[in-house]
Amino acid sequence: NLRFKDDRLDIRSGNIKADQSGVQFSGVYKRGNIPRLDLNLTAGTLNIDEFMPEPQGKKTSLMDHLKHSDFFSKGKGEIRFSLDKLNYKHLILDQVAGGIFLNNREIKIKDLVFGSNSSIKSGGKISMDAKDVAHFEGSVQAHKMETKNLFGFFGDMFENSLSGNVEMVDARLKGSGEDWEGVLRSLAGSLSLDIQSGNIDQEKLKRGVRRLFGSSPQANPLEKENAS
Repeated sequence: NLRFKDDRLDIRSGNIKADQSGVQFSGVYKRGNIPRLDLNLTAGTLNIDEFMPEPQGKKTSLMDHLKHSDFFSKGKGEIRFSLDKLNYKHLILDQVAGGIFLNNREIKIKDLVFGSNSSIKSGGKISMDAKDVAHFEGSVQAHKMETKNLFGFFGDMFENSLSGNVEMVDARLKGSGEDWEGVLRSLAGSLSLDIQSGNIDQEKLKRGVRRLFGSSPQANPLEKENAS
């Protein structure tokens, strides 16, 4: 259901369908010197891997797409989503809602809410500076929950590296580089943990981080600040 008027396109209702995805959406797109896209994604399942597959042959990374995208350089955007399930690579998120915001060559993910894990807060951003160097930041905070629920998003990736009850966790990562591989190689950050009646296997935890980001970050990418 579309409506055109001048430089504005109104999408009153639509559907995204694929083998593993089915989502309803609505939104507005405005053309001009500063183009803008506003979308609302509701209900259903979205598997991002279906729409952003791994490149074949010569690699064209996310950074390459952003560097050459007029919309990323000049545009603004806001995508609000409230989905039954969101899958991306190793992430499996149920009942997730939040927003993706684009402005001034920066993409932010914020206001994330997890229906089954309301004690978790997460967000991140990726930006490109004037020299086309990319900067990434990500964080996860949680309190008062079981470790199996904290890492349940990632399947068996973390191999029971934590056990017990989490009183508090605060994990933060940063990285910069001219391409995504460079960002991954530079990743460093901190991890604060307070676990009651449990154990930490640091080697399994580090392996899980490396598997999650599909690379081998610098040695000790996470510095453990507090655990009990």
